[in-house]
Amino acid sequence: MTPLLIDQLPPPLPAERIIELNRPKTDLHTLRHYSWNGWDFEVPPGVFVPGETSRMIHRRLLDDEIDVRGRSYAAMGVGLGVEVEAREQCEHEGLDQHDQDLEEEEEDVT
Repeated sequence: MTPLLIDQLPPPLPAERIIELNRPKTDLHTLRHYSWNGWDFEVPPGVFVPGETSRMIHRRLLDDEIDVRGRSYAAMGVGLGVEVEAREQCEHEGLDQHDQDLEEEEEDVT
């Protein structure tokens, strides 16, 4: 980022507010289901369900507003792997602390 762009950004939220906004639901330790855009996902225990920011990125990937064709695209904290499904034609790598998620993603994409 250039210094001018950094100067235009709003200040970060206080840590207390970030924690308040991102409290996991009480069912985080259970197996859950998530549906989006006609796709159904199993949500393993400990994996967050995508929020509105993720859905915005997924929509923009599908609509080509974020053009990743011919580019490498790395999603960190891939969780369910919705981004892989949204853009499986691009070269994609996912980084997540949950090895099971990455293994399931690779199975889904191949």
